[in-house]
Amino acid sequence: MKEHGISPIGGAREVNLSPLVNKIPRRLRRPVYAAAALLGVSGIAATCGGDKSKIGPTSTPVSVSDGQEIEKFNPSAFLRLPMPRDPDAKVVQGWTYTTPINGTLNHHATDYIIGTDLNDSTTWKEFPVLVAADGVACKSEYAATANHPAGNQIQVSHSNGYTSFYLHNNPESVAERLHPLPDCNTTPKTKWLSVRQGDKLSEASDYGTVKRWTHLHFELKDPKGKVIDPYDLYKTRTGYPSPNFDDGVFCGPQTLWINCPIDPDKAETVPTVAQVPTMAFVPTIEIPVIPTVKLATPTVEINSKQQEIEAKMEEAERLTQRFIDLLRAGGEENIQEAFDMQLPEGQKNRLNTYSLANLETLRICSDEMIRGEMQNIRLNRRFMPDPNKVQTDADKLNQERGLMPRDVYSFGVTFLLNDWNSAREARIGFKEYGPVNDGMVVGFEDVDGQMLITQPKLCTAIGGPLAKTTYQLNSGQ
Repeated sequence: MKEHGISPIGGAREVNLSPLVNKIPRRLRRPVYAAAALLGVSGIAATCGGDKSKIGPTSTPVSVSDGQEIEKFNPSAFLRLPMPRDPDAKVVQGWTYTTPINGTLNHHATDYIIGTDLNDSTTWKEFPVLVAADGVACKSEYAATANHPAGNQIQVSHSNGYTSFYLHNNPESVAERLHPLPDCNTTPKTKWLSVRQGDKLSEASDYGTVKRWTHLHFELKDPKGKVIDPYDLYKTRTGYPSPNFDDGVFCGPQTLWINCPIDPDKAETVPTVAQVPTMAFVPTIEIPVIPTVKLATPTVEINSKQQEIEAKMEEAERLTQRFIDLLRAGGEENIQEAFDMQLPEGQKNRLNTYSLANLETLRICSDEMIRGEMQNIRLNRRFMPDPNKVQTDADKLNQERGLMPRDVYSFGVTFLLNDWNSAREARIGFKEYGPVNDGMVVGFEDVDGQMLITQPKLCTAIGGPLAKTTYQLNSGQ
């Protein structure tokens, strides 16, 4: 495969938009592109390094903010890393690797480990393999060579045409899944198992590779079936960022990892024409100065209050996902960070309601996720302030006297939980919980411009083992 940057959608050409476009809030760019269209702007390895001819039919914890603008991330990205956040997570092989005898060889994948020493596989340990993006999944077992099986490959087909592959899965973890994965070669795609981003697929292992070389081999194909590097780097392992994206190493401009920052000097290549299908290429689009963007048709009016609320809602969504990612990863450091995302007790507003979690509750919630008892976690917007609300005289007086509640934002959380029956002291099967009937939300307050969690009901209001254990803890039983 020729080693060069690849556009996420089948090699689509890039449009170098006017710098003014980058000033437009992310949620308003789609209508701008639509307006441009009206103006005529058209535009697995079976084992690491093995034979890919036997794969069978081919039908994404941490958001990096640190004051960086959203334009420095690729808005076309859709993947989250297929492993929990862990301080010992590392990339052990990149797109290529070098051997003393054969020199540089193509790998066409990324290998991940969790271990203290990158060069000592005895320090590597098994870890959960997570779904990188929503899709339908199946499994297959095959051999790269007669004596070197790469078995228990899991394949996930995504709705945008991409396909992700996960190799070297622990056979027992695959066999013991509550919802078995169908066979890729004998089951129609319409009957593959539906999976959500972040669901646990299996455990990484050394199955089908060198003994004690416990790792996950992750591979991605574009809609044309071409293997591509989701980092858009095409380098050896030393050129890749940490799986935690915390070492200052950038991804390429067309990276498909949601949380991987790109080099600001190369950010002008994002967005691409891939977001505006059926358009022909033109050099630039000139947009008048914000706050009002005017094109021939349609006209997009930007309400400054609405823009501010939308920005805070996007921040709440990012923080909600980070809160969940930290709990999925587990470990005291991550659980403490999740705890610290909540409003401190001393900052409560007597006019707002709270359901804060203690550390032990978060430990239980984290343990449920790690053991696969809480799955298919997905978010949807629930509540944000009304940007068109007119301030009344009563509101003004209450504000002067400190009697106004803080602005509240919330995301609904839907998931499956292997429920607990207190009388039987046993699990009784999976049940869906959600925001409407069960009050499953993650709520925030805007405290002097800082978004703080006030209602982590994902962990504090579940009518199953978490509620039972939380009740015992809080009541001193």
